[in-house]
Amino acid sequence: MKTLGIIWNVIVNIITVAIVWGIFSIASTNFETIVIAVLVLIYLSMQTFASGLSLSQLKFMEALDAEFRKVKKIIKNDVDREELMKEAQTLDQINNIMTTPLTEKEKEEKEEREKITKVIQKQTTEFYINAVFQVIIYIIALYHILTALSVL
Repeated sequence: MKTLGIIWNVIVNIITVAIVWGIFSIASTNFETIVIAVLVLIYLSMQTFASGLSLSQLKFMEALDAEFRKVKKIIKNDVDREELMKEAQTLDQINNIMTTPLTEKEKEEKEEREKITKVIQKQTTEFYINAVFQVIIYIIALYHILTALSVL
């Protein structure tokens, strides 16, 4: 399913590049080309801002969740399995920690953290795929601006 989402994202971006290229091929005067290029650059700015904001908010939420877990441990004076693993010095201690079954609350927290991590990984992958295609569109727009201004 993850691969299907990545493939879909690439297909959408390829279609976007084709549409941008097609719009530039319709422009007949230098003025039209420059106006279209400026509109494309505005579109790119908005898309980059929105995807960057989304990704940064997810990373912020992940960091905030980690901080709240630390505060919760301090307040409850609670020690979790991960801390015990760090402090374990012998193989027997590690085996005892690993074989102790998780409580329902620990299972729920672990599942929630895994969900958050998956969402962040998916968003990060989409962000970088979109960034590559945004650079391609930016180069196309810049090429057309420079051509319209008779620099190239």
